[in-house]
Order: sequence, then C-alpha cells, then structure tokens
Amino acid sequence: MNKFAKKFSIPHNDIAKIVMDGPDNFLGYDEKLEDENFFYNVITNADQSYRDEIADIYFGSSFIYEYGGTTRRYGDVMGKEATEKQIDNLFKIQEKYDIPASLTINQESHPVEFIMDEDVRNGFIKWIGEFYERGLRMCTISNMDLMSTGLLQENFPEMQWKNTVNHIVSNVQQMVDLINLGYNIIQFDRSLNRNMTELRRMSKEAKNRGVKSILLASEGCMPYCPFKTEHDTVQPWVGSTEGKSYFGTLSTISCNKWRAKDDIFGGSTFLFESLPRIGTQCEWDTNERFDMYNDLVDNFKFSGRLMDLYGGSKPESYACWSYKTSDRKNIFIARSFKEVYDLGTGFLSQWNGRGYVTTDSDDLKRYDIRNSNIRKKAVKYFDQIDHIYKTEAGIKMCKALPNCKNQCWDCHLCEDAYGLEHFDSLVQINRGPNPIEYKEIL
Repeated sequence: MNKFAKKFSIPHNDIAKIVMDGPDNFLGYDEKLEDENFFYNVITNADQSYRDEIADIYFGSSFIYEYGGTTRRYGDVMGKEATEKQIDNLFKIQEKYDIPASLTINQESHPVEFIMDEDVRNGFIKWIGEFYERGLRMCTISNMDLMSTGLLQENFPEMQWKNTVNHIVSNVQQMVDLINLGYNIIQFDRSLNRNMTELRRMSKEAKNRGVKSILLASEGCMPYCPFKTEHDTVQPWVGSTEGKSYFGTLSTISCNKWRAKDDIFGGSTFLFESLPRIGTQCEWDTNERFDMYNDLVDNFKFSGRLMDLYGGSKPESYACWSYKTSDRKNIFIARSFKEVYDLGTGFLSQWNGRGYVTTDSDDLKRYDIRNSNIRKKAVKYFDQIDHIYKTEAGIKMCKALPNCKNQCWDCHLCEDAYGLEHFDSLVQINRGPNPIEYKEIL
C-alpha cells in the first residue's frame, strides 16, 4: 500500500467569523464573505494523487442554544467556522472522493448545563445527529464530561471520536485514559514532535489497542507556550470583535515579540520562518527523518484554520504541494507529497501542502516537477542550495530535534546552527517598551 495514502489531516478554510456566546454578529463586526466554493474547487480540480493523500478535512461549526434567558454558542475555539454552503461542499467532497469531513468542537470552556440540563444536552445530541444523518462519521470533541456519559457513543455508534490536541496527551497513561473514555482517534500533543522516545511508546500502545494516532506536523506555537490557554480562551472574541485573529491583536504582547518578521533578530525574515525552536513542527530535512515519524503515526495533522488557505484562488485553480523562495525566483510544483518525497532531495518541511496554482496559466510548463526538465532543475537546486540543514551545526541540530524535548534553555543547538547568541526563553525576546505598535487595551 502507498505509505502516503490518506496520510494528512488538513484544515478547511472556514470563512464565517463567529463569537463564542451570543447570536450571530451581535457585536456588529463588518463581515464580508468571499467565494464560498473556492475550497471545493481547488480540491475538485486537484490531481487524484493529491486527494488520495488526504485523511480528512476538519472544519468548525457551533451549536446555538437558549439557556438562562440568553442565546449561547458552543463549538469551535478559533472564532471562525464553515458556512452552510461550505459544509454542503464538504459533504460533496466526502461523497465524491471518499475524503471524510471531520467536525471540530474544541472549545476549551465547557458550560455546566451540558451535563446538568437535559434539554440542552438533548439539543446538542440532536444537533450532532443532523450532521450524522448527512454522513458525518468523524468528530473532534473536547468535552470530557460529555464523553464520559457515553451518550455520544450510544447515539452515534459509527462515529470516530477524536480528542483535541489541546488536551495535551503526551504520555501513554493519558492516551489510555482517553481511550477508556471512548476516544478512538488520539491526537498526540505537539511536544511529541521533539520526544521520539515517548512517541515510540505511545505508537506501540495505540497499535496494540487498535486506535488511530495523529501527530501535529505543522505548528508555529512556542513549545509549552505560557500564553496558550489565554489564546484559546480569547480567540473567538478577538475573531468577532476585531474581524481578525489573535495573531493580529493580543499577540503583540506575546508571540509577535519573537515571531514578527520586522522585529526579531534584526528584522531577518529567514530566521523568523526557520528557527526550529520558535515552534514545534516536525523538521523533515531528509526522507529518512520523515520515515522515522511516518512509521509511528497513522496521520499527520496540518494546522492553519486561522490562515487564508487557498485564499485568492480562482475557480480553475487546483491544490498542490509547492515550494517557493521568498523572492519567488525558485518555484516548484508537485501534484502530491509522494512526488516531493520521490525527488529524493530532502527539505520536505519546506514544501507547502496547501498551495495552489491556476490551470489556465503556464505554471505547469514552468514549475511542475512532472516535467523532466523541471525535475532536473529541482534536483540541481536542492543539491546546490546553501542552507542551514547542510552545515555541520545544522546537521547536528536536525539530528537532535526529534528527541530534544524542547529543553532549549540547556541546549542552544538552534542558535548555534543559525549563528545567534544563546538565549534561554523566547519570552525574553523584545521585552520592554512596545516595539510592534502595541495599542494599550483598557
């Protein structure tokens, strides 16, 4: 079997902004919905080999109910969700291409009425049932108490239940506990990207117990970020009141301090995009490094619902894997991840699996690695590229990352590879007066 078949859990570009509690748009933000069919179009137009590698497409939606004389909302933590039209399209994709739609209900605060009030609880089950009747068979749910009642499993016996990565499942015991609550797809904590020893233990036990495992392959959040809980709490409100994400508002006093392109280490965009300790994504510098992870998990999850995935695409555009340098002087297109892997050149993490091209352009002739001349050009480019991965310090860093456990204060291999002065914590970067146009919040 193709080892890339149904390998990647990818985000849907949900375009409707929502608020956690309250009726639609009760805060009065200016909502401008874009083309609701663009995601459907890029997936439909994509090569079959691209679609064959998609394990599921996850999207957000919210249950709206009345309680205590107020209208409330329970569902997604991101502050955005799929429109009804987009949900219709996701079920079309599921029916046409056998790519499961996966509902995400990952809110981090859980109203007590879901357990204590029978009407609210039954209303929620009825709401899930409407998706179930349409063919939904995969759902991320963060509410442990609700899972522990067994009501969801009883009412939807064919549903595959995922925990959320925000449950921070980082050892075998935590995984076993969730399995016994009824979860049958376990999303591992992002810290396991840098803890291969524990990942191997969890992988072995997951296989023994017959559950699927998912590892978050792309992750820009700081390891063990002290702001993470607050981020997940405020994001739905920021998305609604500001019409944007946490990363354009409150992050100016947290992660933009070390992530902002114009305000880190002298304004180097290269370091912003590449320094591994800034995030916890898998660093697949070689095919062998990818294989090491791939042998241990069933799926890789790509984050990004706050990003403008496939944004700007045209009705004739199609999804693909793309590699682009910041100056756009070097661009390559692959129809599938397998084609990237089969190049044999490494640098797998530098390819974007949520890219797109427009079929009526000359992109295929100029960039597609199925073209033998372009393939040779790509092989030559990656062979000759001057990159940190190829230096002695970079090779040492990449070798250490899978088991470094994110203990950066006592390591500093990332700084050594990139020629930076050692620092113990990202949160010490840019502490002081507001350097990124931070507007005081009253």
